[in-house]
Formats: sequence, structure tokens, C-alpha cells
Amino acid sequence: MPPVPRSCVAPLAGRTTTRCTTRLVSENRGHQRESAIQSASPSGAGHRFFDEREAAARRLGFAHATFCAVVRPEDHPRRPAGYRPLDGFWKKRGYRRAEGRVGHFPWPDIGERQESLKPLQFWWRRL
Repeated sequence: MPPVPRSCVAPLAGRTTTRCTTRLVSENRGHQRESAIQSASPSGAGHRFFDEREAAARRLGFAHATFCAVVRPEDHPRRPAGYRPLDGFWKKRGYRRAEGRVGHFPWPDIGERQESLKPLQFWWRRL
């Protein structure tokens, strides 16, 4: 597993934390839906998103791609009915869970007044 690139780590309030740039709308997370985004490939918007970000990384000379995903417990109250984890999708694209690489980032969940730290599991693949 490669080291986490410096661009993925940012100092915040005197500690090291992760910075993730992609957010998914909570009501769409984990559901199969028709997307309003038209993809050039028949694979869908999710594949198109990863195709574009991986192509950009290659153009910039990077040898690896990485992202982090929020880790939620199975019984999380906001988990939608019929939720399907995206692990299978990421694995089919060649990503592997970066075991032991978990960042934390604070934000208030819906209905919370205070921020709380959320764990973010890193995934990576060679390009």
C-alpha cells in the first residue's frame, strides 16, 4: 500500500486529519437510481466519475488513486432502507481497502447541533 499522499492530509486545529472532496447526497447514497448525468459510457454516472478522476490523476503523473468513505455502523439511524454498500463497486474498479488507514473529520450530522468526528476509511488502487 502506498503512503497517503500529502494532498490528502491537511493540518486542522493542531492535529492531522483527512480532507475529502466528494460528498454524496444522503438520500441517494447506496441506492441505484437513474442519474440525470449523461455518461459517454453505458456504465453509468458512478463509473464516469471514477473514469474522469483517474484520468486526471494520470495526466498529473500520479501512480495511485485514493479516496476515503465514511464508515457508518450497520444500525445507523440514517441508513436508508434497502441500503447497499459500495464496497463491491469499488473493488470491481480495482480499489482495495487500505487496512489501518482511517482518517477522522468533524461535521454535524443531520439533526446534530455540534460537530462530531466521523471515521473515513481510505481505499486505493494503482493507476
